[in-house]
Amino acid sequence: MDGISLKIYDFNERLKDSILMADGAMGSMLHEVVGPQRCFDELNSTEPEAVFRVHQAYIEAGAHIIETNTFGANRFKLAPIGLADEVQRLNSRGVKIAREARESAAHEVLIAGSIGPLGLGVQARHPEPGQIQDIFLEQAQALEERGVDLFILETFTYIEEILLAIDAIRAFSGLPIIASLTYAEDGRAYGDLRPGEAASQLKNKNVQVVGANCTLGPQALPSRNPRTWGRRPHRRPPGCHRPCGICRARSNCRPRSAKV
Repeated sequence: MDGISLKIYDFNERLKDSILMADGAMGSMLHEVVGPQRCFDELNSTEPEAVFRVHQAYIEAGAHIIETNTFGANRFKLAPIGLADEVQRLNSRGVKIAREARESAAHEVLIAGSIGPLGLGVQARHPEPGQIQDIFLEQAQALEERGVDLFILETFTYIEEILLAIDAIRAFSGLPIIASLTYAEDGRAYGDLRPGEAASQLKNKNVQVVGANCTLGPQALPSRNPRTWGRRPHRRPPGCHRPCGICRARSNCRPRSAKV
């Protein structure tokens, strides 16, 4: 078994034997600390201490996985604010801050490179599929080069987009991938896509966890969770991510339960 396969094997073995508790929303927490921002990913450069403190708080609350502050740190989303050429730097700094926070942890902590969607639904013109894949490839390479342990693709609405992101990562990387879509109150993503249908499309991809996150509060997410998808044809461990901002506003729950 080579080194790349061992990384995925080791992650899969952990998932068989335990529940890994991950952190919560980063943007919501940073908003509380530093206020509104044009781009929270930019804080990796301008306010690294604030990002560090959020990571540290989640670790102290018991998180086994923390996500880099890089959800929107891709060329497509950074270009409108003049930061298109900062992809490498912002992602690298995001990983660096997370690694520094992990150093003082009393328990083992994994670092997940956070990659979000491009926001294509609000754009008049969409990039071509090849361009979309290149955008995700650039960000993923920057994250892996700095030393993430796995990737998390989260809050995707379009199944086609998350499939392109997975292909971009698998073009060069053998790290574990968590693939998570977001669903509306009727339990469907864009294109009338239900969770079971999403799982069917993801089952042949080399991803280690399939799940749901964001949009709804925690009381609604379990019904979107793959454990309720019947036979679970994807044969992947399920993930359920609570949106920290909504969760705290509605039920005053603590960040430590933000993601399971």
